[in-house]
Amino acid sequence: MKRKRIAFIVSRFLDGGVETVLLQYLNYLVSLDAYDITLVIGVYTGKHEVYKDRIPKGVKIEYLVKNKCLTWKLLPRSQRQSKIIRLTDEIFINPIRRGLVQYRIWKLGKKNDVVIDFNHEQASFLKSVKCRKIVFFHSSIEVDFRQDPRYIQRLQRKIDVYDCIVTIAKDMQQEAYKIFPRMASRTCMIYNSVDEQALKQLSKAPVADPLMKLPYILIVTRLEEVQKDVTSLIRAYAILRNKYGHKEELFVIGKGFSLEMLQQEARKQQVADHVHFLGFMPNPYPWISQCQLFVQSSKYEGLATTMIESLLLDKMIVATDCPTGPHEIINDGKAGLLTPVGDVEALAKAMNAALTDKALPHRIAQGRAEHKRQFTWEENGEKFRRLLDGEMPRKPSLIVYPLMVTTKQFLRHPILRDTG
Repeated sequence: MKRKRIAFIVSRFLDGGVETVLLQYLNYLVSLDAYDITLVIGVYTGKHEVYKDRIPKGVKIEYLVKNKCLTWKLLPRSQRQSKIIRLTDEIFINPIRRGLVQYRIWKLGKKNDVVIDFNHEQASFLKSVKCRKIVFFHSSIEVDFRQDPRYIQRLQRKIDVYDCIVTIAKDMQQEAYKIFPRMASRTCMIYNSVDEQALKQLSKAPVADPLMKLPYILIVTRLEEVQKDVTSLIRAYAILRNKYGHKEELFVIGKGFSLEMLQQEARKQQVADHVHFLGFMPNPYPWISQCQLFVQSSKYEGLATTMIESLLLDKMIVATDCPTGPHEIINDGKAGLLTPVGDVEALAKAMNAALTDKALPHRIAQGRAEHKRQFTWEENGEKFRRLLDGEMPRKPSLIVYPLMVTTKQFLRHPILRDTG
């Protein structure tokens, strides 16, 4: 049987949740030994590609743009360049860069049976590609619409370049039905999946840091307060200590531009001696496995990978009920505790309950055991393989179909009214 050729395209290969999920897909497909796989990275970022050594052997790596003259503006340091330099790049360099990307993506279409746009940024370049094209969405589409309506509106015009949309949560699938109505019959949902055995093996790695010997609450996240809201967690943690008398430390694993602001918040709440910012860790799983409580306090998500990993490592989880994902990961409170977004008092109360309610661990453990299979390859692998083979997802049910059948109904959607 001829091996199917699959190309994944990601705009950058950094250290975020999208890259973590992508690595899971690559490892899963390599384990099947039935596909020839190429990972196509849009922009070469050198030392920022901290997960590159995790790309499984057998995956071919290509770059759309690697020349330093074409990539300097796209690297993190380029944000500090002057407006004149950025304008020069836009006028003279960007057309060359786009032409090169267009040509290389066209060649990808010639060499592969399936091209997967893993972070929905290549629609403009995929129009001329004739092979099967799949696009993934990893965060709330409605939130993206609010934050950047022009980008989503452009994507609405181009979305039918894809043969299939993959969303990673049920709520996100409903958002796709509303925002991309003409793609309804080509939209499906596949939960992010984790290799549970590999995860447990990584969680056993030795850690020399003496901090791990302390009882602690943990969050693993990017320190970007537009989305993640560690500020509310720090405030809730102060209440947890002052009102409820808890002595557990709070460990924060991750990096981001909000670090200094969060450190200042910890000082403001007079808990700076007990809030430890541990920085980025390529393997945070030993820390997850030893924590008393895992917390996710985001304003919005896609399907938080660290929450899934904590679920599979049998940890007690408290999360904000944000769009999208958290309530699906912990099964509407059966496998963890949910609190309203930004409600500091409720978050502190839930954390206290998770740490002190003696009846709660048994109930949550039972709910977790029944639910966590939803996020494994045993559950989702066949769905993805069928998608690669060209099977179309089922059409939406009659319950949701009326939401998308007319343009007039779509234009009355609150998201559009909010954006003017």
